[in-house]
Amino acid sequence: MSNYFDYWLPIFKRMYFKFKLLGDIKAIVELEDEIWKNWNLSREDKKKILRQIRGDIDEC
Repeated sequence: MSNYFDYWLPIFKRMYFKFKLLGDIKAIVELEDEIWKNWNLSREDKKKILRQIRGDIDEC
């Protein structure tokens, strides 16, 4: 799973930041939905990715 995070996390962060700058709430919701629909990830992994994309502090 580490390779997945190393590859996709920067891409997701860039997309989220771009959508945030543009104020495109619909695109942000769609991005988060796509992460939740990824059946290769566990629930904890999905939460971790979303926290890191949003810039929330990870307490783990």
